[in-house]
Amino acid sequence: MKIRNFANVSAGAILGLGIMIAPASAELCSSASMASCTIDLTVADHAGLDSSAVPPWGTVTLNLVGNEISFDVQLASGYVFANSAIGTGSGFGFNSSLSSAPTLTLDTSTITPPAGYTLNGTPGATAFDGFGNFVYSMSASTPPPDVSDLKFEVATSGGFTGVGALVGGSTDSSGNNSLVPSLFVADVRNQTGNCLTSCFGDVGTAVPEPISYLATLLAGFGVLGWVTQRRKSSNGTA
Repeated sequence: MKIRNFANVSAGAILGLGIMIAPASAELCSSASMASCTIDLTVADHAGLDSSAVPPWGTVTLNLVGNEISFDVQLASGYVFANSAIGTGSGFGFNSSLSSAPTLTLDTSTITPPAGYTLNGTPGATAFDGFGNFVYSMSASTPPPDVSDLKFEVATSGGFTGVGALVGGSTDSSGNNSLVPSLFVADVRNQTGNCLTSCFGDVGTAVPEPISYLATLLAGFGVLGWVTQRRKSSNGTA
């Protein structure tokens, strides 16, 4: 199961012609200089994974540690990493937002990943069913059982200045991936057995709509409502 983290953008308030918009967590995490952020995994490729499943299926937390970036991928209760190789992807996938994706190395001096997990830090295209191609992946060919919290830290030549460098969208060359672009993806297994079709699937996070577009759209609705109300008031006093 691949869990995709989709960020939701909502209107904070509409007062007169003024509109306040609360940006999604993923939108905030796109800031190149941000030192930390947490993004929910809210989209599932296999809707039949669990008949009672309610998102989010986990969270991804990134922190700038010196000039390196640490990841903490924590799945919701009842889910563990499957590495089931549905499609060709397994484990956890992520991307670079930089114009040229850097080569990453795993730093185990402060954070030790679960046994057997290795980093594919050479920029490439690892495919996850429904979510497209991801530049990097963290996976295990024979994963230890019941891993629900995957922690690791990555470094690159020259270092990072913010976590936004590794918050980018997946790509698609086949046209068969309905959840592209996505920021993150995890291959998971449902431990409860409460499954409709399969206990395996992918979950992740979708790239949010630009704040400027949503602001314009909501502003248009706000102005339309204001004009309608003014017309009603004028007709009532005429």
